[in-house]
Amino acid sequence: MSVQATGIQTPSSITQTSSKIEFKTSSSTWTLDQIRGMRQQFEQETSAMVKKLGDSEHQTMLVAMYEGTEKLLNRKVSDFAVMQYFEDLKFAAEDLRKQGMSGENYRNSLLQHSQKALNRMLATG
Repeated sequence: MSVQATGIQTPSSITQTSSKIEFKTSSSTWTLDQIRGMRQQFEQETSAMVKKLGDSEHQTMLVAMYEGTEKLLNRKVSDFAVMQYFEDLKFAAEDLRKQGMSGENYRNSLLQHSQKALNRMLATG
């Protein structure tokens, strides 16, 4: 296996090229279409969780996600922060279920957790 050098970057060329890169961690204003797409993807990704959580608890997680993403409309938040919020929501849903929570206790705890995570996300962007 051989490695071929395609060019040498000087500090000035690195500055020029790196300024053109748009990082996913930069904040962007969320549109309704972006939020819809994100919601659909989350639903598809979590459909397999119905077996672990139960139908009612899975629906509660989706309600929490819908309520949370509703607040993203026209807000500047990074893609990374939103993905982190989704992962946190999935983890919390599973964790509460593992603790034996169900019904109204599960719903209240997950919605409260989602709201706190959302508030942190919006505060940090």
